[in-house]
Amino acid sequence: MEGTLVLSGAIESFKYSSFQYGSEVLHRIKVVGPISLKERIPLYNLTLTVNTSSTYFCILDNTGGYENVLTFDDIKYLDKLIIESGISAFYGATVTKDEGYSSLVNLANANVHSLNLDGELVATDTVSKAEEFIFAKIKQLTN
Repeated sequence: MEGTLVLSGAIESFKYSSFQYGSEVLHRIKVVGPISLKERIPLYNLTLTVNTSSTYFCILDNTGGYENVLTFDDIKYLDKLIIESGISAFYGATVTKDEGYSSLVNLANANVHSLNLDGELVATDTVSKAEEFIFAKIKQLTN
């Protein structure tokens, strides 16, 4: 799928590019340093400014293996932030070699559903698998 670039840049620990696909925006984020809630808040604030629908799509590429410190309270805070921004569905794919990351994804999925958000989060080991998942979800919503 070919999208139109609507935002790109770099902030602490992230490089990001957001692409418009019809009414939806996909945020492609490359981790370039250790990440915690402190680094994620500005990233969400930036990407939410160009999100044109109530659905948030994201591919987080951490193939560099940078430390990712995120607690369940952090996940709840970020979910609250996106809900307050008008998001009602969140689809995310994290690319990582960290086999333990699936536990974090399970917590995040449980929290998403407890807040009555639609969506799904997955962890995969390749960008192509992440793209396949996200583009399938975009197609479902735009057809």
